[in-house]
Amino acid sequence: MELRALLMTPGWQIVRKNISDNIEVLKFQILRKINFNTKKELADPEVDRLRDQLNFMEDIIDTPEKIIEQLSPSEETEEDPDPYYKNIKDIK
Repeated sequence: MELRALLMTPGWQIVRKNISDNIEVLKFQILRKINFNTKKELADPEVDRLRDQLNFMEDIIDTPEKIIEQLSPSEETEEDPDPYYKNIKDIK
């Protein structure tokens, strides 16, 4: 599948590394309640905003895998939702 090949491209690897680095910085700031750049203490609403950003980043980094999983054929066999017999042999 072409989407799996995209995961291995240098461009996606750079984007993934960048997102991963941003996740680590956000975690640092949330745990310490300190702005990474200014070293100032963060108020609770600012920390909440950082948590929102962290959740967003964690969703983004897994998006290609989620799309591939959704588009991949399911291995499970679906039950026939039709409650009626398909042919006369099934009735006997």
